[in-house]
Amino acid sequence: MNSAAARAAFRTLALMVVETTIVRRRMTRENWTEYVELQAPADVEALLRRPGQGLIVASAHIGNWEVAAHVASMLKPTCAIYRPFNNPYLDRAVRAQREADGLRLVSRLRDDPMRFVRALVGGEIVALMVDQHAVRGGRVAVRFFGRPAWATKSVAMLHLTTRAPLLLGCVVRLRPLRYALHVVGPLTCERTGDRDKDAVALTQALTSEIEAVVRRYPEQYMWGHRRWRAPRAAMP
Repeated sequence: MNSAAARAAFRTLALMVVETTIVRRRMTRENWTEYVELQAPADVEALLRRPGQGLIVASAHIGNWEVAAHVASMLKPTCAIYRPFNNPYLDRAVRAQREADGLRLVSRLRDDPMRFVRALVGGEIVALMVDQHAVRGGRVAVRFFGRPAWATKSVAMLHLTTRAPLLLGCVVRLRPLRYALHVVGPLTCERTGDRDKDAVALTQALTSEIEAVVRRYPEQYMWGHRRWRAPRAAMP
């Protein structure tokens, strides 16, 4: 990535912090379309608006992912999976600030994984970020911009287990306090009977969709985290 794109990415991150505070105060179920334009195929929009339809919505660190979570909760109750802070007091403070009516944060380290299944059965959105380096078990090697990277396969396994539709949703910034919510899917793969193999194929499909969004908006992607730490030998 060149220096101009790097500067633009950090500028976007700074704007995100400021604008998120404003949007949280102003955006409601009645006026959210004044801030966010939903850009999705008709069948995908129907899934998002269908009462009782549980959905897995993956996202990435592009644009404004905090606004993305709040918009999801405007469409239906949303359970957002997050990594908690080690300091419990800081964690409670952050959760109090980020949670809202219809949006609750669920720890991927401390909560019962069956809670996510119950949320899907209850017709909620289970939202989670999938574009960071996976450091522990349950990861698979994928290609991201032609380079090997470790990605979590938990999203694919949740889809394969529950058969809940899997979507990719990203909120990109158009201008001050105005955004577009891009949603694609449902993402699927041909089931082979080998769950591990199917999880790899599905995770790669999801990673490729993220790459397509990043190629369109490289100045809005958070390039700062070390995404490529997989050895070349891990290249699928």
